[in-house]
Amino acid sequence: MANHPFWRCRSKYRRMLLCLAGLFLLTQMGNGCSGGHSPNAADRADPGPLRVAVTVEPLRWLAARVGGDAVRPVTVVPPGQNHETWEPAPGHMDTLREAVVYFESGMPFEEPLIARLQGVNPSLESVCLLDAVTARYPAPEPDTGATPQETAEPPAHPGHGHTHEESGDPHGHDHGHEFGDPHFWTDPLAMTAAAERIAETLARKRPELADRFRKNLESLTQELEALHREIAETLAPYRGKPFYVFHPELGWFARRYGLIQRAVEQHGKSPGAQALDLLAREIRENTVRDLFTQPGYPVTEVQALARQLNLRVRDVDLMTEDYPGSLRNLAAVLAESFAGAASTP
Repeated sequence: MANHPFWRCRSKYRRMLLCLAGLFLLTQMGNGCSGGHSPNAADRADPGPLRVAVTVEPLRWLAARVGGDAVRPVTVVPPGQNHETWEPAPGHMDTLREAVVYFESGMPFEEPLIARLQGVNPSLESVCLLDAVTARYPAPEPDTGATPQETAEPPAHPGHGHTHEESGDPHGHDHGHEFGDPHFWTDPLAMTAAAERIAETLARKRPELADRFRKNLESLTQELEALHREIAETLAPYRGKPFYVFHPELGWFARRYGLIQRAVEQHGKSPGAQALDLLAREIRENTVRDLFTQPGYPVTEVQALARQLNLRVRDVDLMTEDYPGSLRNLAAVLAESFAGAASTP
């Protein structure tokens, strides 16, 4: 019976089925976690954009232009807030703790903030953009209108005479920025130096994208240089003219375009009676009409001072997503103010 052709065929088919099943199992085991095909570059996990933190909106714009879609910059101080006195809320800390780099501007609050962030994220690297800028353009002195000159060697600043390694800071965090005006973003040429430092840092983090960052930097530098030329032409007729601000944030801008910034606020406080009298006399002599301020400062205090000095308040907002547009607007408003003062009898 067992030699009957029918049973011989069934036995043969059974062996074939068993062989096919074994081959199938071996194939699946060989595939493992690769999803059934050989791994290649496309299969490797995409690290996603680099999360970087910056202090103010102009620096977010700068980092985004250099990094493109390879970075995701987060602004620490929300637009409309006073970046001189801002303090982070718990929600901000949650947002910032995932950053791999903090691009510092040199604001006083940054040092303790970065120390807190590095407590929960030890790998966070801090990179001081102010150092990169002042290596080329020394920080302006208060109320000066001198034209900045490029320096062949980095200028000596108190508090800047040590390297990151010498300071003993394992995170590369430099100190002592209270000796320099940190509002360098008001000068488009100073921003080119900051952009170079950003590009260098991003290239270290993502060397495979270094060429892309370099090309972005070249394009951005040309745009900032063109913006500088445009503003210089707008303000050329008013070189040497003073303008009055509530808080001295426009020193870099003033020096770049040959203007004189005069601050009403004295060391973070409203002026006393004697200082106010001197300011009022100076303002009358210069036929000044406007007091410039930015969002985030006490409106009531600014308006009270403007009334005492017989000035109108002009708001200029540099903390917008459109950095070039905000600087163009500042130049236009200043030019209009200067022209109006000149026509005042």
